[in-house]
Amino acid sequence: MLPIMPGIPERQTHSYVGPGATSLSVALDVASGFVIGKRYKQHRPTEFLDFL
Repeated sequence: MLPIMPGIPERQTHSYVGPGATSLSVALDVASGFVIGKRYKQHRPTEFLDFL
């Protein structure tokens, strides 16, 4: 973050890399009542098919 002066909004440098996000897949097993969840670094069909 760059320093802030009064009346000027906070800014970021051009080289800032955000913290990222994860993809969460969750399902409910109705027969047993358990919740099944898995996290992935990317959100692609490949990860979703792996979860299924």
